[in-house]
Amino acid sequence: MSDQNSNSSESGSQRHRSHIEQVVSIKPSTKYDCFTNGSNLNYPPWARGVYGGQIMAQALLAGYETVKTEFMVHSIHSHFLKAAQPEISVVYRVERVRDTRSFATRMIRAMQADILVFYSTASFVKNNTPQESKRTLRHSTHYPQGEKPPSRSLVQSAAGQTGPDQPCDCVRVASRMNNSASPNDKRFYHWVRARERIAKSPLKAAANQDGRSCNSRSLGNISEDTADVENDHHHRNHHAHAAALLYMSDNYFLATCFRAHNASRFSNPTSDHSSSYTIGHQANESHGAERLFHSLASEELEDNQGAPKDGGHVTMAASMDHTVYFHNVHQLQADDWMLVEMESPWADDERGLVVSRIWSHDDTLAATCVQEGLVRLAQSHHLSRL
Repeated sequence: MSDQNSNSSESGSQRHRSHIEQVVSIKPSTKYDCFTNGSNLNYPPWARGVYGGQIMAQALLAGYETVKTEFMVHSIHSHFLKAAQPEISVVYRVERVRDTRSFATRMIRAMQADILVFYSTASFVKNNTPQESKRTLRHSTHYPQGEKPPSRSLVQSAAGQTGPDQPCDCVRVASRMNNSASPNDKRFYHWVRARERIAKSPLKAAANQDGRSCNSRSLGNISEDTADVENDHHHRNHHAHAAALLYMSDNYFLATCFRAHNASRFSNPTSDHSSSYTIGHQANESHGAERLFHSLASEELEDNQGAPKDGGHVTMAASMDHTVYFHNVHQLQADDWMLVEMESPWADDERGLVVSRIWSHDDTLAATCVQEGLVRLAQSHHLSRL
């Protein structure tokens, strides 16, 4: 694969839509300020339900549908309540919590068959072009020294959901840290990007009387005269890049917690993959899933090489909440390589906290992410649980 994303050659209204735009797309529902998923839901073989990054990205786009075009997301706080199932459509209900001249707040509830499975609060800020003469506080965490984007020969990460049917690339960076280091001192890195170029402009839609942006809705019908896929530093389709980053932010994330302890999830000889490969998957997919689990086990063994063998075996890992703070969304290019640095500052009581920082291709800090999740380890036979 080339180190440059290629333009799609599809015909008709789809030819300017990248794969990730299709995956995160939504469409209007019959009720006001309600939307539903516009594509099939992604169910990773190791997961208990639909991939959380897809649910978050679609919820964000639903919120974008209800704000004016000059507003950009600056943060989203998400909570996973139940595992969403791939065979049931998700309905996103948007509540307009606050609208001021500078800020807008939206509560987005994700429902499956009238059951609340997820909710998030998205905050938007009016885009004000930075003025050099305006005095502001300004600083940023430094870009990790020595890290360079992947070469043309990409070795994709199995845990990064990089199969041929997936919308993003994920390339691990080999760890340079001693496995005996304290878990909270360890740092893990990988590179991510959306495959194909994200359209620069959404559909040129007629103005709505209620001020709706028609942002994500337009992704389903991009016209040739407005969707320019050439690279540009001033994307009017910023919401698509924000949604793409949000989708990828959940990749490999909670695993940081048990990777820091050299705990095993896939490489343990007693691992029962069938318990992870649940009824949401078709039987004819099992062969491909086994190959994936083999790749995951290989990555895990590489991670744990030279580490003590008593790190524990993970029997359950599930995200509970996920927060992303976006920085400089108007400059974000999620279809260029982004470096992700991950760490876990705390874990206890079967919960783990993980933090990541995402840098754009030009060394600019693009986002800061925080997630807490449930992580359970296999217990000795003499221990019992209530």
